[in-house]
Amino acid sequence: MSQINKIGVIGAGNMGSGIAQKIAQEGLNVVVVDIKDEYVERGLGIIKQLLSEGVERKIFTAGQVEEIFTRITGTTDFNAVADADLVIEAVFEDRQVKSELFKKLDQLALRKPFWPPTHPVFLCVSSLSRHPVLTVSLVSIISTTLRKTGF
Repeated sequence: MSQINKIGVIGAGNMGSGIAQKIAQEGLNVVVVDIKDEYVERGLGIIKQLLSEGVERKIFTAGQVEEIFTRITGTTDFNAVADADLVIEAVFEDRQVKSELFKKLDQLALRKPFWPPTHPVFLCVSSLSRHPVLTVSLVSIISTTLRKTGF
């Protein structure tokens, strides 16, 4: 199994920023992508606030927080996840938005060779995958991509 060097998180809201924070806390590099700079900045602000609260509660030292935050990058450029080993989808619950996102990610992944297997794996953490009625929607979203595996 190859080593994970970079993880992409698409969506800088509460869920996406929380996922990105945990990834960075575990020592991995993470890039958070959203469609507007203000969303990215809000997400990074959420992370900074939570880490600061962690220092106040003596969960982290200031040095640890600084180190954690150096592993987090925020951007609106989806190309920043083209070289990610894993891409986690954490956008809001809208079928069209998710379909378009997976098409875009699919195109980024197709730029990489499939052998050796260096293409990213996509992970959908949305509520679509938690509700049986909506599972068909998740399947239909994924079926719009060119690659039918790696999810």
